[in-house]
Amino acid sequence: MTAEKRKDKPGYEHLNEPLHVFAEAEFPEVIINSCLDHAVAILENLLKPVDESLDHYKKQQLQELAMLNGTLKRRKPKHESEDES
Repeated sequence: MTAEKRKDKPGYEHLNEPLHVFAEAEFPEVIINSCLDHAVAILENLLKPVDESLDHYKKQQLQELAMLNGTLKRRKPKHESEDES
């Protein structure tokens, strides 16, 4: 189901809001501004569309999710699979 179809359903109200990030901090303003500038640069990079085959963040998240779910399939190193042939 696409986000467009879900946005009127309970629990998906956030899909009606514009994309945003909310941050709170209790540090001197100069430190906060420096950290926010760095965070904005990282987020802008993450929001750029990427071909799925090159999306390393997504691959890592799916791998971690599979590990948590106990469904991670271990790959054999290349030299092991070649020896078995």
